[in-house]
Amino acid sequence: MDKTQLITQILSDSIQGNGSENIINPLTIEDWDEVLAISGPHHVTAIIYQHIYSNEALYSVPESVLEQMKQVYLSNVVRNTFLFHETGSIFDRFSQAAIEAAGLKGLFLIENIYPDIGMRTMSDMDILLRKADIPQALLIIGELGYQPTTYFDINDENFDIKHVPPFIKGETCYVEIHWTLLEENEPFSIDTAGIWTRAIPAKIAGVAAKSLCIEDLFLHLCIHLTYQHNLQLGLRGLYDIAMIIKKYQNGIDWDVICKRAAAWQAQKVVTLTFHLLEEFFDFPVPGEMTENLRVDPIPLTLLDQARKQIRLDEQIGHVVTPDLANLSASTGLFGKLGLIFNRVFLPKLVIARIYNVNPKSLRIYLFYPVRLWDLWRHYKDSVKKMVSEDEGMLDGVAQTLAKSRLRDWLTLGTDDTITF
Repeated sequence: MDKTQLITQILSDSIQGNGSENIINPLTIEDWDEVLAISGPHHVTAIIYQHIYSNEALYSVPESVLEQMKQVYLSNVVRNTFLFHETGSIFDRFSQAAIEAAGLKGLFLIENIYPDIGMRTMSDMDILLRKADIPQALLIIGELGYQPTTYFDINDENFDIKHVPPFIKGETCYVEIHWTLLEENEPFSIDTAGIWTRAIPAKIAGVAAKSLCIEDLFLHLCIHLTYQHNLQLGLRGLYDIAMIIKKYQNGIDWDVICKRAAAWQAQKVVTLTFHLLEEFFDFPVPGEMTENLRVDPIPLTLLDQARKQIRLDEQIGHVVTPDLANLSASTGLFGKLGLIFNRVFLPKLVIARIYNVNPKSLRIYLFYPVRLWDLWRHYKDSVKKMVSEDEGMLDGVAQTLAKSRLRDWLTLGTDDTITF
């Protein structure tokens, strides 16, 4: 059993409430070094620590290993306690202003799903509001000391983003105010009005607030893991979803999930998520799901690619952006020039956000040469390696193109096919 499989078995045991003596006790200090090296990028070290700590009589773990895991856990406790204190102030002010707010992702999961505040990492505060409430909400968080990180105007056609650019307080405290779960120009059909109609009461940072209903929560996390983050959230992203199923196993309406997945055009997202849950955490697919989702079997090449991505295995070679991969794969000079042109001459609104400049100002045009220089400065070495057919670069291009094929499959209609 490789160390990633070992970690997934411990995580599965922690979900099911099983002991892991037969896996943990035989591990040597060298084995633990590997486990810690893998669990860190997956952000599951604190989960493993909590599992061991709550069953310490069962396990024999080197003291130095426990101390390393404990420090990760305590770091989460400190960070999350601080963020929840900030969140409580924000939600309290929103409540006073009669603004309904819902906690997303970590804000909801840590307090309502995970049994311990230190088990899950959280980098920022994600809050969902109605779009009409955002101008007043931004005034409120400004009064609380948060500053915008770049240009934003709620009256712009912000089809390519789902939240206000992060507001920051101090050096590390970020809040993201969402008005939708996914960008409006993405190939899914999420009904934001319906999300608010179905929202349920919840406690967020001790304040009465809202949460997505169970089915919407499940679908959002599936899309967030597989499509928005290309499975690069790793095992922690999959663990979040498994914990939702465990918490609400008798309250989830799977028929509703199937119908809503179809309405959102997210059947393939749910299908892939369940394949991974079953394979990594021994979560069986509910019997009615396979037939009701009406999705053809996942091509084996794509399923294998998904496994590699969720395991974070594809770290060999060079990290290549989708734009560079497409540039490498493009045939003909005009095709390559067209890709470069499109990446330099972005819409003015996008340039405004990148460089914090008003898109209505004539100064916006000065930033297109800056954009060209920035792209060259960041990617010139990669381009040179692509031209010289550097082996590591070619591996990176192949990895990125494989990820793009999986992402494309997730968004194609159920009757569409993908070319390999």
